[in-house]
Amino acid sequence: TGEDGDDRAPRAALALLEPGAVADVTRPRTVGTTRGRDLVLCGTKALVPGAADADLFVVSARVDGPPRLVIVEARAGGAFGGPG
Repeated sequence: TGEDGDDRAPRAALALLEPGAVADVTRPRTVGTTRGRDLVLCGTKALVPGAADADLFVVSARVDGPPRLVIVEARAGGAFGGPG
């Protein structure tokens, strides 16, 4: 059972593609910077299928140089959302 009493498995959405980029996840423009114990991501993703129902996001970003996949909780602070 999850923290909120929900028995379902968490739903994840892949946040890989960036505006104007080809489907090349090996060279993301999104950058991750460590600040204390936190990882701060800065960048934009173009298409995130299933984002509205996601509990987690798998985000491609460069962290300390090489590309990585980072798991971000949907309820984490930050600007997640679609076009206004």
